[in-house]
Amino acid sequence: MPVKALVTAVLARPVTLWRALVERMQGERLPSGLPVEIAGEERLARFLKHKKQFAATNGIVKYAAFLPSRRDGKTSVFRHAGEPAEELWTIGRRELGGEVTIYGAGIVTAADIRSARLAVSASEPPPRHANIEGWPTSDHPDMAKAAQREAAKALAERAELLLCQR
Repeated sequence: MPVKALVTAVLARPVTLWRALVERMQGERLPSGLPVEIAGEERLARFLKHKKQFAATNGIVKYAAFLPSRRDGKTSVFRHAGEPAEELWTIGRRELGGEVTIYGAGIVTAADIRSARLAVSASEPPPRHANIEGWPTSDHPDMAKAAQREAAKALAERAELLLCQR
């Protein structure tokens, strides 16, 4: 066997293993190019579509903004790197439609969500979309609502209010 063929054969296996390791370290990717796993420091934006969801004068996001949907029991958020803010408003207009007014966004990290004993998972399409899941449930509706309200309050306390510039 020629030396070149021997070297190629010997090196082929380590190169293949190295590529597999790099792919595993990078993790699975979504169609948007973002990793499937949401890192703790990753910023997530909850679009504020109602004035009752925030207090601009106090600079706070109210807990009602984070409550889960009655339809599916999840809270929709979008992954956002932080800058530029205009990119966030473009995502909101594109994904929520032009007829919905976006007043701002409540920004939390995945770590904030997890510390409130909730989970966050990627849910594309649409691009960059994720859901806050794992909201408390109970056989007693009032107990479930109270537990969900407490978890939403924990998120609201950590949330940064980002107002949409018009």
